[in-house]
Amino acid sequence: LEIPEDQYHRDDLYARPSLSKSIIQILLTKSPAHAWANHPKNPDCVKPADEKKYDVGTAAHKLFLEGRDDSIVVVAANDWRTNAAKAERDAAYEAGLMPLLEKDYQHVQAMAGAIRAQTEIVAVDPPLFANGEPERTLVWEEDGGILKARLDWLRDDHQAIDDLKTTAVSAAPEAWGKTMMGFGGDL
Repeated sequence: LEIPEDQYHRDDLYARPSLSKSIIQILLTKSPAHAWANHPKNPDCVKPADEKKYDVGTAAHKLFLEGRDDSIVVVAANDWRTNAAKAERDAAYEAGLMPLLEKDYQHVQAMAGAIRAQTEIVAVDPPLFANGEPERTLVWEEDGGILKARLDWLRDDHQAIDDLKTTAVSAAPEAWGKTMMGFGGDL
């Protein structure tokens, strides 16, 4: 399904609550009460803190997968300390956009280029992140429950799903398994 990201995260797909990777992870690592406290269908939902520290990775993800940067507002400032920079940043967030400092936007462009170059040298058929569509949503019913997943890249033949992760820690193969398990990537 082609569903906007915000609608997916609000869980607006059905009247009943659905299970996503993040809710399943809470069920497995905490409790059903914690999962309900964090579920968007709960009117008293504990809203997670807006993690602005992920903006660079999110922007690189969007630029690489969708080839778009129309939701990014580049702020001509060295940092967020001036009132003008803060005002521009806050206005962008208020409009549902992602503000980035010029240096961070340049970093995002470099990241997307590096991802592209690295995926092109992997010899698989079909090539990674080709012959498919980005940001596809799957929704299905199983044992009376509704499950959903938002896939980075669903291949047209439905034989594989390509997933992109950015990280500020080591992506070395010997370290990646532990990192991935730490954020629930195995789910």
